[in-house]
Amino acid sequence: MYAAVAVAAVAGAMPSVLIGDGVELPYVSLGTGSGQKANVTYAVQLWLDAGGTAIDTAYDYQDETEVAKGIGSRQPFITTKIPCSSYDDAKSHIESNLKDL
Repeated sequence: MYAAVAVAAVAGAMPSVLIGDGVELPYVSLGTGSGQKANVTYAVQLWLDAGGTAIDTAYDYQDETEVAKGIGSRQPFITTKIPCSSYDDAKSHIESNLKDL
């Protein structure tokens, strides 16, 4: 997988779509929901080193800390999902994600 990503990065910037005032949403994100938390940090590092610009995770994966370690000081586009719940629970899940990521 790393070699294929590296080729894409060398060929040009990752494709994206404009979704707002100067905000570009990458077409391709690294999904972190493999269930292999031990590999998440390394996978995120490889993805970003190869030119990837987006990470897709979820509250239920409970891998925010590992994702954050892989990101380091970089600022990729991050998408995440939270469980269906009340407004207050959703707000709590979002705050937890932001703190851990």
